[in-house]
Amino acid sequence: MAEIPVFDEKGKLLVIDDEPEIIRSLKRQFRKRYEVYVAESAEAGYKIMTENEIHVIISDQRMPGMTGTEFFRAVKSRFPDAIRLILTGYADIRAVIGAINDGNIFRYITKPWEPGELDTIVDQAFEHYRLTRQNRQLMEELKRSNEILEECVRQRTAELEKANEVLKALNQQKDEFLGIAAHDLRNPLGAIIGFARIMLDDEQVIGSESLLESFDIILQNGEHMLTLLDNFLDVSVMERGQINIQPEPLDPVEVMDVSIKLNRILAQHKGIELMAEVAPDLFELFFDPEAIHQVLNNLIGNALKYSKADTRIHIRMEAIPKGARISVTDEGPGISKEEQKKLFTDFGFASSKPTGNERSSGLGLSICRRIVEAHHGTIGVESEPGTGSCFYFEIPSALKQAIHGDEEDGSPNRS
Repeated sequence: MAEIPVFDEKGKLLVIDDEPEIIRSLKRQFRKRYEVYVAESAEAGYKIMTENEIHVIISDQRMPGMTGTEFFRAVKSRFPDAIRLILTGYADIRAVIGAINDGNIFRYITKPWEPGELDTIVDQAFEHYRLTRQNRQLMEELKRSNEILEECVRQRTAELEKANEVLKALNQQKDEFLGIAAHDLRNPLGAIIGFARIMLDDEQVIGSESLLESFDIILQNGEHMLTLLDNFLDVSVMERGQINIQPEPLDPVEVMDVSIKLNRILAQHKGIELMAEVAPDLFELFFDPEAIHQVLNNLIGNALKYSKADTRIHIRMEAIPKGARISVTDEGPGISKEEQKKLFTDFGFASSKPTGNERSSGLGLSICRRIVEAHHGTIGVESEPGTGSCFYFEIPSALKQAIHGDEEDGSPNRS
């Protein structure tokens, strides 16, 4: 903000009175401290004000043609900053007080006056003028500063909006490129995995232990890369808002059996026992079967990665007041509260190491979160270091109501 100039010029005082002796007396009293202008009528005083920047006016109340209060009322709109003092006798006090109440007069001075008291009143009038002008300058400077600030804010907002649009476009291009790249890489990779499996099953091709091991490495790495590509494709689709769930009634026991069968071989290979439990009060579930199998298999697969031999993994399905809860509890190393915050974000890893050197894309739990949220559900983890972990997700029974409502009006449900 610019510096406000200090009122250091010599004050300009205008004295208006039709009695020459009073004019001479007031001029003598104030000429050493102020620049004094004199006039013997209101008309002459007005002319002086149009030619000079008058700061304080002392006017007699009783003058020919126009009283002092009438004169001050006339000049107030054109010279609002000039401080107005009036000389008056006791007979005119009532009219003068009315003018003070209207804001036309700063103070009144009764005749005859005491010089010391008049000095004080005039000095206060000049100080009031100085403060009034400084306040007006401050307000004008503040207004200009606000206008500059508002313009800066408008410009910055426009720049940010433009930059945001560019970022959105770049992010969309990134997602599209990621989807195209992953899709194009998936087909040749699938062929590599397929031929590796054929060779592993063909005893004529596999003639040595080292060759068998080499094909096994090809198969494992190929399958890992295929999982990565599938995850990238899933994230790319979900980022573009194209996730589409199609809930349907499912048997919870069947859901559990499918997931156990898919993960039993890996569990047996690592010496881990899978234990399943479906609550007796849990009947039909309303999920998108493919999506929920993906979530459940991911949670079971993670539990297997971080569990040691001779431990157990408990998979439970149970009813809760607002829907169903599915949980996977392991006896692994546990996860700190700090690391839990990033688990369901893209590429969010915990510091724990898989017990069988398994690898991860860091996208699985992020994909699970998106799928569960598309079902209007929640996903989370309960864990402490050294006590194992319980990953769970809850799906509201409102999905069932949505299915029934859509069936009644004949329209299929799409979320």
